[in-house]
Amino acid sequence: LDNFRHINEDLGYLVGDRALRHAVKVLRLELGRDEPLMRVGGEEFVLILRMPLGAAWERMEHLRRQLEAKPFEPGDGLDARPMSFSAGIACSPQDAGQVSGLMRIADLRLNGAKQAGRNRVMARDYH
Repeated sequence: LDNFRHINEDLGYLVGDRALRHAVKVLRLELGRDEPLMRVGGEEFVLILRMPLGAAWERMEHLRRQLEAKPFEPGDGLDARPMSFSAGIACSPQDAGQVSGLMRIADLRLNGAKQAGRNRVMARDYH
């Protein structure tokens, strides 16, 4: 999730937990049973998609737009907070054959998406 720490810093960790649940709810409403979403730490998640790279990019881009379209409402008269995410996609066997290699490539691409301005999905390396 992009800049999630600002929600925690501005509104507190309890509201941050509600914002996390909001993001997960929005995404899970779009995901099928065969698309497991797992939290791997803080505001980072892994989504397993069993499809070719191009289709995975389209799927992630759709999910990104869905979350962007549904801001988090913290309540108590506070303004809604837009939410977005950045994503890095890795595909087997093209990028790596083992989970550890896929995670490393996805993380590199995630960092590239963040450096390129956040709120985007990267499925290729750009140099």
